[in-house]
Amino acid sequence: MTGTRGTADNIMAAAQGAMKTMQLEDGQNFIAVTTDNPSVMQAFRSKCQEKYFWVLAFACFLHQMNTIIGEICAFPSMKQIIKQANRVVTFFNSSHYWGGQLKEEAKKCHVNRGLKKNCETRFYALSLQAQSSRTPLSHTCLRPDAQKKEKGLSPVAADVVETVLHDRDFWPPMLRVATEEGDDAAFLLHAWTVFNRRFHSMNMNIHSLALFLHPLCRKLAINEAAKGRSLQFMVDTALGLAKQWRWSKEQATRLAADVKHYYQSKAPFTGGGNDGLVNDLDKTFTWKPPFSTAEDDEDVLAGPEDISLDEFDTAFDELDKTIEAEHRGEEFLPGEGILNGKVYDFEELAKVDNGEVPTLVVDNMDVIGTADDDDWDILAVGRL
Repeated sequence: MTGTRGTADNIMAAAQGAMKTMQLEDGQNFIAVTTDNPSVMQAFRSKCQEKYFWVLAFACFLHQMNTIIGEICAFPSMKQIIKQANRVVTFFNSSHYWGGQLKEEAKKCHVNRGLKKNCETRFYALSLQAQSSRTPLSHTCLRPDAQKKEKGLSPVAADVVETVLHDRDFWPPMLRVATEEGDDAAFLLHAWTVFNRRFHSMNMNIHSLALFLHPLCRKLAINEAAKGRSLQFMVDTALGLAKQWRWSKEQATRLAADVKHYYQSKAPFTGGGNDGLVNDLDKTFTWKPPFSTAEDDEDVLAGPEDISLDEFDTAFDELDKTIEAEHRGEEFLPGEGILNGKVYDFEELAKVDNGEVPTLVVDNMDVIGTADDDDWDILAVGRL
Protein backbone atom coordinates (compact mmCIF):
# COMPACT_ATOMS: atom_id res chain seq x y z
CA MET A 1 0.00 0.00 0.00
CA THR A 2 3.04 2.32 0.18
CA GLY A 3 2.55 5.26 -2.17
CA THR A 4 -1.11 4.36 -2.74
CA ARG A 5 -4.17 6.08 -1.36
CA GLY A 6 -5.85 4.04 1.36
CA THR A 7 -9.26 3.72 -0.27
CA ALA A 8 -11.52 0.72 0.25
CA ASP A 9 -10.95 -0.35 -3.37
CA ASN A 10 -7.17 -0.17 -3.04
CA ILE A 11 -7.18 -2.04 0.26
CA MET A 12 -9.39 -4.71 -1.29
CA ALA A 13 -7.03 -5.03 -4.26
CA ALA A 14 -4.06 -5.37 -1.92
CA ALA A 15 -5.85 -8.05 0.13
CA GLN A 16 -6.76 -10.02 -2.97
CA GLY A 17 -3.18 -9.73 -4.21
CA ALA A 18 -1.91 -11.15 -0.93
CA MET A 19 -4.45 -13.98 -1.09
CA LYS A 20 -3.35 -14.81 -4.62
CA THR A 21 0.29 -14.91 -3.54
CA MET A 22 -0.70 -17.42 -0.85
CA GLN A 23 -2.71 -19.39 -3.45
CA LEU A 24 -5.88 -18.72 -1.47
CA GLU A 25 -7.55 -16.41 -3.96
CA ASP A 26 -10.92 -18.20 -3.84
CA GLY A 27 -11.24 -17.11 -0.20
CA GLN A 28 -12.70 -20.42 0.92
CA ASN A 29 -10.16 -20.74 3.73
CA PHE A 30 -11.37 -17.49 5.33
CA ILE A 31 -14.40 -17.19 7.57
CA ALA A 32 -14.03 -13.64 8.92
CA VAL A 33 -12.33 -10.31 8.37
CA THR A 34 -11.47 -7.97 11.26
CA THR A 35 -10.17 -4.40 11.00
CA ASP A 36 -10.16 -1.15 12.93
CA ASN A 37 -13.26 0.93 12.35
CA PRO A 38 -12.82 4.20 10.41
CA SER A 39 -15.27 4.63 7.53
CA VAL A 40 -12.78 3.43 4.90
CA MET A 41 -12.34 0.11 6.74
CA GLN A 42 -16.09 -0.25 7.17
CA ALA A 43 -16.36 0.07 3.38
CA PHE A 44 -13.55 -2.46 2.91
CA ARG A 45 -15.34 -5.01 5.10
CA SER A 46 -18.52 -4.53 3.05
CA LYS A 47 -16.58 -5.19 -0.16
CA CYS A 48 -15.15 -8.38 1.35
CA GLN A 49 -18.65 -9.62 2.06
CA GLU A 50 -19.84 -8.72 -1.43
CA LYS A 51 -16.99 -10.75 -2.92
CA TYR A 52 -17.05 -13.63 -0.43
CA PHE A 53 -20.64 -13.95 0.78
CA TRP A 54 -19.84 -16.35 3.63
CA VAL A 55 -17.28 -14.09 5.33
CA LEU A 56 -18.22 -12.49 8.65
CA ALA A 57 -17.06 -8.90 9.13
CA PHE A 58 -16.07 -7.38 12.48
CA ALA A 59 -14.65 -4.17 13.83
CA CYS A 60 -11.73 -5.12 16.09
CA PHE A 61 -13.16 -5.46 19.60
CA LEU A 62 -9.86 -4.90 21.41
CA HIS A 63 -9.15 -1.80 19.30
CA GLN A 64 -12.53 -0.42 20.33
CA MET A 65 -11.85 -1.25 23.99
CA ASN A 66 -8.64 0.79 23.72
CA THR A 67 -10.67 3.65 22.32
CA ILE A 68 -13.16 3.42 25.19
CA ILE A 69 -10.36 3.71 27.74
CA GLY A 70 -8.77 6.51 25.75
CA GLU A 71 -12.01 8.48 25.54
CA ILE A 72 -12.59 8.05 29.28
CA CYS A 73 -9.04 9.22 30.01
CA ALA A 74 -9.49 12.24 27.74
CA PHE A 75 -11.67 13.85 30.42
CA PRO A 76 -9.74 17.08 31.21
CA SER A 77 -8.91 16.41 34.87
CA MET A 78 -7.97 12.78 34.22
CA LYS A 79 -5.91 13.71 31.17
CA GLN A 80 -3.91 16.10 33.34
CA ILE A 81 -3.31 13.39 35.95
CA ILE A 82 -2.11 10.96 33.28
CA LYS A 83 0.16 13.63 31.84
CA GLN A 84 1.76 14.20 35.24
CA ALA A 85 2.08 10.45 35.84
CA ASN A 86 3.75 10.12 32.46
CA ARG A 87 6.22 12.85 33.39
CA VAL A 88 7.11 11.17 36.71
CA VAL A 89 7.56 7.75 35.15
CA THR A 90 9.53 9.12 32.21
CA PHE A 91 11.90 11.07 34.46
CA PHE A 92 12.85 8.14 36.67
CA ASN A 93 12.99 5.65 33.80
CA SER A 94 15.34 7.93 31.85
CA SER A 95 17.61 9.01 34.73
CA HIS A 96 20.33 6.45 35.43
CA TYR A 97 21.19 7.93 38.83
CA TRP A 98 17.76 8.85 40.18
CA GLY A 99 16.22 5.75 38.70
CA GLY A 100 18.77 3.71 40.62
CA GLN A 101 18.11 5.66 43.81
CA LEU A 102 14.38 5.05 43.49
CA LYS A 103 15.05 1.37 42.93
CA GLU A 104 17.09 1.16 46.12
CA GLU A 105 14.44 3.07 48.07
CA ALA A 106 11.76 0.71 46.75
CA LYS A 107 13.76 -2.27 48.02
CA LYS A 108 13.93 -0.69 51.47
CA CYS A 109 10.16 -0.32 51.39
CA HIS A 110 9.76 -3.92 50.21
CA VAL A 111 8.16 -2.74 46.98
CA ASN A 112 8.63 -5.01 43.98
CA ARG A 113 6.17 -3.44 41.57
CA GLY A 114 7.63 -0.83 39.32
CA LEU A 115 6.66 2.26 37.39
CA LYS A 116 5.07 0.91 34.25
CA LYS A 117 2.87 2.02 31.44
CA ASN A 118 -0.49 0.34 31.47
CA CYS A 119 -0.42 -0.33 27.74
CA GLU A 120 1.93 0.14 24.83
CA THR A 121 -0.77 1.30 22.43
CA ARG A 122 -1.06 4.86 21.17
CA PHE A 123 -4.60 5.33 22.49
CA TYR A 124 -3.82 6.01 26.11
CA ALA A 125 -0.69 6.68 28.09
CA LEU A 126 0.23 5.14 31.44
CA SER A 127 -0.47 5.06 35.13
CA LEU A 128 1.74 4.62 38.17
CA GLN A 129 1.46 1.53 40.30
CA ALA A 130 0.44 4.19 42.78
CA GLN A 131 -0.46 2.24 45.89
CA SER A 132 3.02 0.70 46.08
CA SER A 133 5.10 3.47 44.44
CA ARG A 134 4.02 6.53 46.41
CA THR A 135 6.17 5.84 49.49
CA PRO A 136 9.51 5.21 47.71
CA LEU A 137 8.81 8.13 45.36
CA SER A 138 8.11 10.45 48.30
CA HIS A 139 11.18 9.29 50.24
CA THR A 140 13.37 9.82 47.18
CA CYS A 141 12.00 13.30 46.42
CA LEU A 142 12.36 14.39 50.08
CA ARG A 143 16.12 13.99 49.98
CA PRO A 144 17.99 17.32 50.05
CA ASP A 145 20.01 16.42 46.96
CA ALA A 146 16.78 15.60 45.17
CA GLN A 147 15.47 19.11 45.72
CA LYS A 148 18.66 21.10 45.22
CA LYS A 149 21.84 20.58 43.23
CA GLU A 150 24.71 19.32 45.38
CA LYS A 151 28.34 18.87 44.34
CA GLY A 152 27.41 19.75 40.80
CA LEU A 153 24.95 16.84 40.51
CA SER A 154 21.47 17.44 39.12
CA PRO A 155 18.48 17.10 41.46
CA VAL A 156 15.13 15.54 40.59
CA ALA A 157 13.27 17.77 38.14
CA ALA A 158 11.36 20.48 40.00
CA ASP A 159 8.01 19.66 38.37
CA VAL A 160 8.40 15.98 39.36
CA VAL A 161 9.08 16.95 42.99
CA GLU A 162 6.07 19.27 42.93
CA THR A 163 3.81 16.50 41.62
CA VAL A 164 5.02 13.82 44.04
CA LEU A 165 5.19 15.93 47.21
CA HIS A 166 2.90 18.91 46.91
CA ASP A 167 0.14 18.42 44.31
CA ARG A 168 -2.96 17.55 46.33
CA ASP A 169 -4.97 16.77 43.21
CA PHE A 170 -2.52 14.16 41.87
CA TRP A 171 -2.52 11.25 44.29
CA PRO A 172 -6.21 10.73 45.19
CA PRO A 173 -7.29 9.62 41.67
CA MET A 174 -4.06 7.63 41.31
CA LEU A 175 -4.80 5.71 44.51
CA ARG A 176 -8.48 5.05 43.86
CA VAL A 177 -10.47 5.30 40.67
CA ALA A 178 -13.78 7.14 41.08
CA THR A 179 -16.47 4.48 41.27
CA GLU A 180 -19.18 5.77 43.60
CA GLU A 181 -21.28 8.83 44.17
CA GLY A 182 -19.28 11.32 46.16
CA ASP A 183 -16.16 10.77 44.08
CA ASP A 184 -15.46 13.02 41.09
CA ALA A 185 -19.08 13.13 39.96
CA ALA A 186 -18.38 14.77 36.60
CA PHE A 187 -15.69 12.22 35.69
CA LEU A 188 -17.85 9.33 36.88
CA LEU A 189 -20.75 10.49 34.72
CA HIS A 190 -18.39 10.92 31.77
CA ALA A 191 -16.96 7.39 32.22
CA TRP A 192 -20.40 5.79 32.53
CA THR A 193 -21.74 7.65 29.51
CA VAL A 194 -18.75 6.76 27.31
CA PHE A 195 -18.84 3.10 28.28
CA ASN A 196 -22.60 2.73 27.82
CA ARG A 197 -22.65 4.57 24.49
CA ARG A 198 -19.68 2.74 23.03
CA PHE A 199 -20.85 -0.63 24.31
CA HIS A 200 -24.02 -0.35 22.27
CA SER A 201 -22.07 0.57 19.13
CA MET A 202 -19.62 -2.32 19.68
CA ASN A 203 -22.13 -5.00 20.68
CA MET A 204 -23.06 -6.35 17.26
CA ASN A 205 -25.88 -8.86 16.88
CA ILE A 206 -23.43 -11.68 16.35
CA HIS A 207 -21.64 -10.85 19.61
CA SER A 208 -24.92 -11.26 21.47
CA LEU A 209 -25.54 -14.55 19.69
CA ALA A 210 -22.03 -15.76 20.57
CA LEU A 211 -22.67 -14.96 24.24
CA PHE A 212 -25.99 -16.81 24.06
CA LEU A 213 -24.29 -19.87 22.56
CA HIS A 214 -21.91 -20.18 25.51
CA PRO A 215 -23.57 -22.97 27.54
CA LEU A 216 -23.27 -21.08 30.83
CA CYS A 217 -24.62 -17.83 29.33
CA ARG A 218 -27.74 -18.94 27.50
CA LYS A 219 -29.96 -17.24 30.12
CA LEU A 220 -27.63 -14.32 30.81
CA ALA A 221 -27.80 -13.29 27.15
CA ILE A 222 -31.62 -13.06 27.20
CA ASN A 223 -33.09 -9.87 28.66
CA GLU A 224 -36.43 -8.32 27.68
CA ALA A 225 -35.36 -4.78 28.70
CA ALA A 226 -35.29 -1.98 26.12
CA LYS A 227 -31.73 -2.67 24.99
CA GLY A 228 -31.73 -6.32 26.02
CA ARG A 229 -31.91 -9.29 23.66
CA SER A 230 -34.91 -11.59 23.43
CA LEU A 231 -35.05 -15.23 22.38
CA GLN A 232 -36.73 -14.06 19.18
CA PHE A 233 -33.72 -11.82 18.56
CA MET A 234 -31.35 -14.80 18.92
CA VAL A 235 -33.41 -16.90 16.52
CA ASP A 236 -33.53 -14.08 13.97
CA THR A 237 -29.78 -13.45 14.26
CA ALA A 238 -28.99 -17.15 13.78
CA LEU A 239 -31.31 -17.27 10.77
CA GLY A 240 -29.64 -14.15 9.39
CA LEU A 241 -26.36 -16.08 9.34
CA ALA A 242 -28.11 -19.06 7.74
CA LYS A 243 -29.48 -16.72 5.07
CA GLN A 244 -26.03 -15.22 4.47
CA TRP A 245 -24.56 -18.71 4.16
CA ARG A 246 -27.35 -19.71 1.72
CA TRP A 247 -28.84 -22.49 3.79
CA SER A 248 -32.05 -24.13 2.56
CA LYS A 249 -35.40 -23.48 4.18
CA GLU A 250 -35.32 -26.98 5.69
CA GLN A 251 -31.94 -26.34 7.30
CA ALA A 252 -33.10 -22.94 8.56
CA THR A 253 -36.23 -24.44 10.10
CA ARG A 254 -34.19 -27.03 11.97
CA LEU A 255 -31.82 -24.29 13.14
CA ALA A 256 -34.70 -22.23 14.57
CA ALA A 257 -35.95 -25.27 16.46
CA ASP A 258 -32.46 -26.07 17.75
CA VAL A 259 -31.98 -22.54 19.07
CA LYS A 260 -35.22 -22.82 21.05
CA HIS A 261 -34.31 -26.28 22.39
CA TYR A 262 -30.88 -25.00 23.32
CA TYR A 263 -32.42 -22.14 25.34
CA GLN A 264 -34.74 -24.64 27.06
CA SER A 265 -31.75 -26.90 27.88
CA LYS A 266 -33.46 -29.78 26.10
CA ALA A 267 -31.52 -32.69 24.62
CA PRO A 268 -29.01 -32.65 23.08
CA PHE A 269 -28.32 -29.28 24.78
CA THR A 270 -29.01 -30.28 28.38
CA GLY A 271 -25.57 -29.36 29.76
CA GLY A 272 -26.41 -31.55 32.82
CA GLY A 273 -24.12 -31.33 35.81
CA ASN A 274 -20.95 -32.11 33.92
CA ASP A 275 -18.21 -30.80 36.22
CA GLY A 276 -15.60 -31.29 33.52
CA LEU A 277 -17.60 -29.12 31.13
CA VAL A 278 -18.04 -26.42 33.77
CA ASN A 279 -14.33 -26.44 34.54
CA ASP A 280 -13.45 -26.17 30.86
CA LEU A 281 -15.89 -23.29 30.40
CA ASP A 282 -14.57 -21.56 33.49
CA LYS A 283 -11.12 -21.47 31.91
CA THR A 284 -12.49 -19.42 29.04
CA PHE A 285 -13.44 -16.67 31.48
CA THR A 286 -9.95 -16.54 32.95
CA TRP A 287 -8.00 -16.96 29.72
CA LYS A 288 -4.63 -15.21 29.68
CA PRO A 289 -3.66 -13.56 26.37
CA PRO A 290 -0.55 -15.07 24.76
CA PHE A 291 1.30 -11.75 24.58
CA SER A 292 0.74 -10.72 28.20
CA THR A 293 3.87 -10.50 30.32
CA ALA A 294 4.50 -11.45 33.92
CA GLU A 295 5.33 -8.79 36.46
CA ASP A 296 9.09 -8.37 36.76
CA ASP A 297 9.80 -8.63 40.49
CA GLU A 298 13.48 -7.80 40.09
CA ASP A 299 13.41 -4.56 38.14
CA VAL A 300 11.02 -2.02 39.63
CA LEU A 301 11.78 0.43 36.82
CA ALA A 302 11.18 -1.99 33.98
CA GLY A 303 8.92 -0.55 31.33
CA PRO A 304 8.58 0.50 27.70
CA GLU A 305 10.45 3.41 26.21
CA ASP A 306 9.84 6.96 27.44
CA ILE A 307 6.97 9.05 26.18
CA SER A 308 7.75 12.69 25.62
CA LEU A 309 5.15 15.39 26.29
CA ASP A 310 4.91 16.03 22.56
CA GLU A 311 4.22 12.33 21.98
CA PHE A 312 1.67 12.42 24.78
CA ASP A 313 -0.21 15.31 23.14
CA THR A 314 0.07 13.62 19.74
CA ALA A 315 -1.43 10.40 21.15
CA PHE A 316 -4.50 12.26 22.42
CA ASP A 317 -4.80 14.18 19.14
CA GLU A 318 -4.81 10.87 17.29
CA LEU A 319 -7.37 9.56 19.76
CA ASP A 320 -9.65 12.51 18.93
CA LYS A 321 -9.34 11.65 15.24
CA THR A 322 -10.09 7.99 15.93
CA ILE A 323 -13.20 8.88 17.94
CA GLU A 324 -14.40 11.18 15.17
CA ALA A 325 -13.73 8.58 12.46
CA GLU A 326 -15.52 5.82 14.36
CA HIS A 327 -18.50 7.89 15.47
CA ARG A 328 -21.70 6.21 14.32
CA GLY A 329 -24.17 8.81 15.49
CA GLU A 330 -25.87 6.51 18.00
CA GLU A 331 -27.15 8.47 20.96
CA PHE A 332 -27.12 6.89 24.40
CA LEU A 333 -30.28 7.06 26.48
CA PRO A 334 -29.79 6.89 30.28
CA GLY A 335 -32.34 4.08 30.65
CA GLU A 336 -30.44 1.80 28.27
CA GLY A 337 -27.19 1.48 30.19
CA ILE A 338 -25.41 -1.85 30.53
CA LEU A 339 -23.93 -0.67 33.83
CA ASN A 340 -27.34 -0.38 35.48
CA GLY A 341 -28.47 -3.86 34.46
CA LYS A 342 -30.68 -2.81 31.55
CA VAL A 343 -28.93 -5.08 29.04
CA TYR A 344 -27.75 -8.08 31.06
CA ASP A 345 -29.18 -9.34 34.34
CA PHE A 346 -26.47 -9.04 37.01
CA GLU A 347 -28.00 -11.90 39.00
CA GLU A 348 -27.59 -14.16 35.99
CA LEU A 349 -24.02 -12.87 35.57
CA ALA A 350 -23.28 -13.90 39.15
CA LYS A 351 -24.50 -17.41 38.33
CA VAL A 352 -22.15 -17.53 35.34
CA ASP A 353 -19.26 -16.43 37.56
CA ASN A 354 -20.15 -19.28 39.92
CA GLY A 355 -20.26 -21.82 37.08
CA GLU A 356 -23.95 -22.61 37.55
CA VAL A 357 -25.60 -24.50 34.68
CA PRO A 358 -28.86 -22.80 33.54
CA THR A 359 -32.11 -24.50 34.58
CA LEU A 360 -34.81 -25.77 32.24
CA VAL A 361 -37.00 -23.14 30.55
CA VAL A 362 -40.47 -24.23 29.40
CA ASP A 363 -42.59 -22.42 26.82
CA ASN A 364 -44.00 -22.98 23.32
CA MET A 365 -42.76 -22.02 19.87
CA ASP A 366 -44.07 -22.66 16.36
CA VAL A 367 -40.94 -22.97 14.19
CA ILE A 368 -42.62 -24.09 10.97
CA GLY A 369 -42.33 -21.39 8.30
CA THR A 370 -44.87 -20.56 5.58
CA ALA A 371 -42.54 -20.21 2.59
CA ASP A 372 -42.87 -22.89 -0.10
CA ASP A 373 -39.34 -22.79 -1.52
CA ASP A 374 -35.74 -21.99 -0.55
CA ASP A 375 -36.31 -18.27 -0.99
CA TRP A 376 -37.39 -18.27 2.63
CA ASP A 377 -38.15 -15.42 4.97
CA ILE A 378 -36.37 -15.04 8.33
CA LEU A 379 -39.46 -13.79 10.16
CA ALA A 380 -41.64 -16.60 8.80
CA VAL A 381 -39.19 -19.40 9.57
CA GLY A 382 -38.21 -18.08 13.00
CA ARG A 383 -41.63 -16.94 14.27
CA LEU A 384 -42.08 -17.79 17.98
